[in-house]
Amino acid sequence: MLQQLFKSKKTSILHEWFKTTINQYPSKTAQFMQNEKDQFANPVGHIYQNELKHILEGIINQKDISSLSSNLENIIKIKAIQEFPPAESLSFLFSLKNILITEIINQQIEQKELLCWEVEKQIDELIKLSFDIYTKCREKIFEIRLNHPIRKNLKHRSKVKGDFS
Repeated sequence: MLQQLFKSKKTSILHEWFKTTINQYPSKTAQFMQNEKDQFANPVGHIYQNELKHILEGIINQKDISSLSSNLENIIKIKAIQEFPPAESLSFLFSLKNILITEIINQQIEQKELLCWEVEKQIDELIKLSFDIYTKCREKIFEIRLNHPIRKNLKHRSKVKGDFS
């Protein structure tokens, strides 16, 4: 049922979702992400466009949530590196939930409550998975920051001892 409902609206849903996702950034940055289509000039915008599309298609086609983990990870890594707090990092999923439920409510169809429940359930599962991904990303960043001075110090010590390898 979700396929039939959202298939024709997929492009407009994706556009609105992308806009809400990039609106977390300062206005000039968001404008750049929206307008610059070159993936090398705008890698973050390109990743967002690509991964949001795959996640939306996964939800519409009711794929297994775990099959979307790499798509989620690609977005969440960016947000973790940019030091967005957890709630802001995952807000793109809450935005999608609002967009999809609004679409369902605006349709003249039966079983709106059931469809809304299906969407909520899927996105809640994505949020749980995403929180785990975010936590792992932040742990990895912390580990890298913690080990960086140690590695730097060891490299410096080996040069002082005359080992220039």
